[in-house]
Amino acid sequence: MTLIELRDFVRAKRQVSVHDISVAFHVEPGVIDGMMSIWVQKGQVRFHAAPVSSQCGSCCSCDKSLSQYYEWLETPSEIATR
Repeated sequence: MTLIELRDFVRAKRQVSVHDISVAFHVEPGVIDGMMSIWVQKGQVRFHAAPVSSQCGSCCSCDKSLSQYYEWLETPSEIATR
């Protein structure tokens, strides 16, 4: 998986969970986070962590990659070509 492949995947999906990226590219979520940080720093992607409700989080059995996702931020040129 390259940074370009990762970028294109997130761009095509618009919003995608860390888990879904991990499954699609057969890599650990930690690898995804490291690579995606480059696109976040460039301002092309935003990271979101879903809030944990008061009923969740006490058993430690939830995979946090399911509640974390990345959102592609459209550039003005992408909006113009729609």
